Amino acid sequence: MASFLLLIIAAVVFLAIIAAAIVIVVVVTRSKTQNQLNDLNAYKSMANNLTLSNQEVREELAELKEKINSIEKLLKEVE
Repeated sequence: MASFLLLIIAAVVFLAIIAAAIVIVVVVTRSKTQNQLNDLNAYKSMANNLTLSNQEVREELAELKEKINSIEKLLKEVE
């Protein structure tokens, strides 16, 4: 009878250890996933900033091309 009781106690302790391990795995996985989401959001932000910068550069380049064209027209008129 005592050995049966010890066996039940051992089984309960074993199940508690397994439950704790499952909880630890879930917590670590969630933490890892949250870090990956944070990294992804940071990359998205960087990509958006690069897109805006690229758009601004294109707009400035278009303005410079217009100014160059105006200067070339003026030079042709002077000649």
